[in-house]
Amino acid sequence: MPYIDDNLLNQYLDQIIMDDRQQTDENLITQISVIKNLINRKSFSLNDRQIQQINMAFKNMSIHRQEFIFEMNKAKKAKLMADEQPFYYK
Repeated sequence: MPYIDDNLLNQYLDQIIMDDRQQTDENLITQISVIKNLINRKSFSLNDRQIQQINMAFKNMSIHRQEFIFEMNKAKKAKLMADEQPFYYK
């Protein structure tokens, strides 16, 4: 079975979005689907270096997602704390 072309692999991996503004749950599912489709392609085989590239892309996506969720929770807590602070009239 022939190995997947490096250009095709890079096209798949380029579809993985790391931008925080686009990190919705729908985008996350799409990114996981891209990786899954790449791994499950029956017409190609992956060599060790390509598997490592996919693994690194998935790890980076996971790290970015965790950071995004942390920042979202931090912003929500800050807003909640601001809403709970007493307001003093002068």
